[in-house]
Amino acid sequence: MSDFFLLLEQGAHKYKSQVVLKDLDCKLTLPQLWESLKRYRGIIASKGITKGMIVCLKMESNLDWAVSFLSLISLGIRVLPVAPDISAPDMCQIKDYLKPDFEIDREKWISIISETPQQDIEPVWAEDEDEVLLQPTSGSTGNPRYCIRTIAGLMAEGISYRNTLSLTHNDIILNPLPLHHSYSLGMALMGGLMSYSSIIFISRFSPRDFIKRLQRENVTVVPVVPVIARYLVNLYSPEPVDLPCLRIIMAGAGKIPPETFEAFYEKYGIHLASNYGSTETGAICSRLESELYPAVGKPMWGIEMEIRDEEGRSLPDSKEGQVWVKTPGRLKRYWGEKEQLSKDTFFPMGDLGYLNEEGALHITGRSKSMINVGGKKVNPSHVEEILLRHPKVKDAAVVGVPRSTGEEMVKAVVVAEEEIALTDLRMYIQQNLADYEKPTRIKFVKALPRNELGKVKSQELISI
Repeated sequence: MSDFFLLLEQGAHKYKSQVVLKDLDCKLTLPQLWESLKRYRGIIASKGITKGMIVCLKMESNLDWAVSFLSLISLGIRVLPVAPDISAPDMCQIKDYLKPDFEIDREKWISIISETPQQDIEPVWAEDEDEVLLQPTSGSTGNPRYCIRTIAGLMAEGISYRNTLSLTHNDIILNPLPLHHSYSLGMALMGGLMSYSSIIFISRFSPRDFIKRLQRENVTVVPVVPVIARYLVNLYSPEPVDLPCLRIIMAGAGKIPPETFEAFYEKYGIHLASNYGSTETGAICSRLESELYPAVGKPMWGIEMEIRDEEGRSLPDSKEGQVWVKTPGRLKRYWGEKEQLSKDTFFPMGDLGYLNEEGALHITGRSKSMINVGGKKVNPSHVEEILLRHPKVKDAAVVGVPRSTGEEMVKAVVVAEEEIALTDLRMYIQQNLADYEKPTRIKFVKALPRNELGKVKSQELISI
């Protein structure tokens, strides 16, 4: 049996009344969760779903999602979580590439757990290095690589969150994010389970209901994304909102704009913390100290980090370069690729950044997204930052697109707060960007294409 499930078993014996999973319909104590896992894994095995198979998990992010996920990985099954409303073309693409053996939605899961387990079946428990999770590296419409992670990797990420955020069984975590994404899976579920915290799931986010739930449940820790933070800032409340129990509200999967960071503190009296990581590595940095903003944070517990130049040489503090990390939570390998990646070597994040004198990481752009204009490198993040300073620009994204000659040019996709003339925007650009940084093509849209976590779908920008 893996150390992860041994820890769950120990928690069930130690904290017998601790409610560990809860949603609008149900709640489970640690002992109830443990007994459920032992029962359900026997039923699953009796269906012919066994170690090494791929099961597509297509459910709302609630208590049932968590229990089904834990039951499946306890058998060494590779779980492929997808959005419950995934489009038919995207699902067909997944099936063509990964060829999952089974698909479990809520109706199927309820049918499975309603059966009586066969008493003579006692399936073998998964071990630490068993491959149990398949996740795509990108939310764009391009063809992503699929990361394979082990129980040991997921457990390491949960422990890193536990130790970095000082999570204990006294904490109450409210999760409004989809569990098929790596951020909420790592922080809310794995971090919560490794600390025996109470984890509350919300399948549908509503700003007003969310605030009420924070107050009613005495929530202490919350993972959010920048778009949710923005919704909460814009929520009308005639009276000051009191959140006395909340000690950490952490925004991940994107940058927190200065106006959101400042307005959130002014409205709720608590600074937004931040988190940085990737599907391949899990969580890497967390910023808990408000004075470190706009840094994404310091390396979390168990994480090593270096900034390197293009030749792989380590750079001193304050020098920009490529971000490399060493973490026990990283992926084992990519699907379809035989090479196994060692936990003892550094991994390139694909981001540009620098470490300040306090050891906090500042992200300055994506090394893979750099645009080559006539031999000069354009950082899309810098161009976006300049565009967003314009008083009439509400949102903006920048991407490199090919010319007819095959060379790259800069394309900006802009959402205007109010009507703005193209000539006025180009005059502003002329005054604030170098010639090679100026967008050759500018497209106005009503909204940027984003996934459910608020990340821009870069591939779609090219065809707009």
